[in-house]
Amino acid sequence: MPFKPPEPLDFGRPDQSLTWRKRFERYRVASKLDKEQFSVQVSSLIYAMGIQAEQIYEQFEYDEDNDEAKLEDVLKLFDTHFVPQKNVIHVRAVFNTRSQHSGEQIEPYVRALYELSEHADFHNRDEAIRDRFVLGVNDRELSEKLQMQADLNLQDAIKQARQYEQVKRQLSEQRSSVDAVHTGTQRFNRRPRGGARAAGTSCDSGSSGPATKHAGSRGGFRHPRGGGRRFPQEGRSDASCSRCGRGQHKKDSDCPAKGKQCHGCGRYGHFFSCCRSKQVNAVDAEEVYYMGVVHKQGAEPAWYTDLSFGRHKIKFKIDTGADVTIISKSLYLTLVPCPKLIPTCAVMHGAGGQISCIGFFRDTTNINGQEIHLDIYVVDSKTESLLSREACKRMGLVQRLDSIQPAFGELDQQPVNCPPAKIVLKENSQPYSLHTARRVPIPLMKKVEEELERMKKAGIIEEITEPTDWCSPMVPVLKKSGAVRICTDLKKLNLSVKRERYPIPTLDDILHRLKGAKIFSKLDATSGFYQIPLDPETAKYTTFITPFGRYYYKRLPFGISSAPEIFQRTMETILKGEENTICFFDDVLIYSNSDEEHEQHLESSMKKIVEAGLKLNKEKCSFKQSEIEFLGHVINADGIRPDKKKIDAIINMRDPTNVTELGRILGMMNFPGRFLPNLSSVLKPVTELLEKDKAWNWGQPQTLAFSKAKELLTAAPTLA
Repeated sequence: MPFKPPEPLDFGRPDQSLTWRKRFERYRVASKLDKEQFSVQVSSLIYAMGIQAEQIYEQFEYDEDNDEAKLEDVLKLFDTHFVPQKNVIHVRAVFNTRSQHSGEQIEPYVRALYELSEHADFHNRDEAIRDRFVLGVNDRELSEKLQMQADLNLQDAIKQARQYEQVKRQLSEQRSSVDAVHTGTQRFNRRPRGGARAAGTSCDSGSSGPATKHAGSRGGFRHPRGGGRRFPQEGRSDASCSRCGRGQHKKDSDCPAKGKQCHGCGRYGHFFSCCRSKQVNAVDAEEVYYMGVVHKQGAEPAWYTDLSFGRHKIKFKIDTGADVTIISKSLYLTLVPCPKLIPTCAVMHGAGGQISCIGFFRDTTNINGQEIHLDIYVVDSKTESLLSREACKRMGLVQRLDSIQPAFGELDQQPVNCPPAKIVLKENSQPYSLHTARRVPIPLMKKVEEELERMKKAGIIEEITEPTDWCSPMVPVLKKSGAVRICTDLKKLNLSVKRERYPIPTLDDILHRLKGAKIFSKLDATSGFYQIPLDPETAKYTTFITPFGRYYYKRLPFGISSAPEIFQRTMETILKGEENTICFFDDVLIYSNSDEEHEQHLESSMKKIVEAGLKLNKEKCSFKQSEIEFLGHVINADGIRPDKKKIDAIINMRDPTNVTELGRILGMMNFPGRFLPNLSSVLKPVTELLEKDKAWNWGQPQTLAFSKAKELLTAAPTLA
């Protein structure tokens, strides 16, 4: 088929020359002009470019008879003519100030950024466009969402923005439907007999004020048959459209109700306000829902559960104070594909007042083999996803929470119900006693004193005034949160401690047991070792000195060398007989092949934990997950793979500058090495630097090997 050349170049717009050149290249290949002789290609170029190109072309100097001359040489001469000297600073300034205009869609904005970056000489053009795109979109919510994704690339950013734009357009159309409902809504103050205010239920009809109700309570008054008073609807007249309640339309296709479903009778083509199937002519009030209870600061952490709806997986906060199940609009926009929203005029109230509800969708989830149908409301607020009281009851979550609630909470005076741990010393051990406390920085003094008092009230430590043979120094450590952790330097004591050498499961042992598992729960023991009581007769060995006096541990301290074996043995004793449970110190993994089995395994394990008095950290526990992180690995039904956070930490490390740094990096790489059998051969140029008497010389071979190893780590496979 014949192809037409591009339109002549506008020589008044030299900045468009590069775009025109690309169009000509397309034409040259499509028309097979690139197969012709050099002179034919040049003539075609000049002809397509326009009359002014003839004059410019005559000024060029080159050997037209040279057989090796190419069209590319002529094009470069034109480029030099159009862009004699690029002002990169100005080009980048224009690029970096380009934001999405009001009303401008994503596609034109992306094209504009590509065009503006042509002559900017960016080292990484896609990265520069991505950054400008993310910062320049005029929707702040979208911009913030994209900025929070550390591994975002340009194509993903554009894809998400397109989807966001499409969903917002759909929501706008759905709001038009809701507006149509409100237009036809009748609002009258109405009291039933006896003066009591009626509590209405229909969300597609209104009254002078909303009536507050809880989900599941569908009460409301009805008129006696034949005795109901009929009211003319506000905004409706004989000239109104019988389908949408608005004025008459010139064409049926202009009616906003066309193709819309009435959620009263379920038929299409009209709004509920105009539905002729309604049995009650009196109009009820809007329905008001309460979104949940207010949690004061310092309250126990909330319960969460993950629910799957087809391809969607949502983490819900279990809130028995919520009337309805809700998710935020920002979360709704991430669902692919987005469920279609059903218009509603339900009013949502939270702790901060009224919250806008943009609609709801119906979906099904599976709990223990039972299908549960839920109405999920979407609110225009940055709130957590809440699972309503009614949904919790239907799923049996409330009863389960009540039975295992005692397992969660802070440490108290009551330790785990197990034999006290004993510290056994070697024969002829030489006691070590420090008489002077180490200095504590002045800003930490108050925090250290408060933490010692807290540990004393929790029954972890006890003050002592009598002489002791052993006394170790205290080491306060500042946490990221600003709080202080009290540690004790027990190195001298550990030299004299006998360890019981209890077997600790290896990673291979653990992962072998997980083959075929599909459902996982992970439990975390609060302050692990501190829950194990310490034998009173040997507890004095743990005495430590502080600026505020001497203390000794009543619970198993973290710094004692025999503590890991003692704690592992205690945990396995508590959960003895639970075949689908793995203990690795303070982490407990429960795994099953199905939801039904997992319920049984979880209930049985939790029962033993409650009976033993073991406290769990609710914030670090995860229940009924199809994929879970355990011991630095991600585990699911397909197998195991290394944790992405650990891989990223290695990839982001710079090249080592000495043997010490190299040893540390190689140690980190050994962790995911099981997934890459050929990693050692790739790293051979690097590991050679660790050989004795080998001079440090980090050169090109080492750099290439290190980069190749990082590439392999990013593509580490899942091991079945």
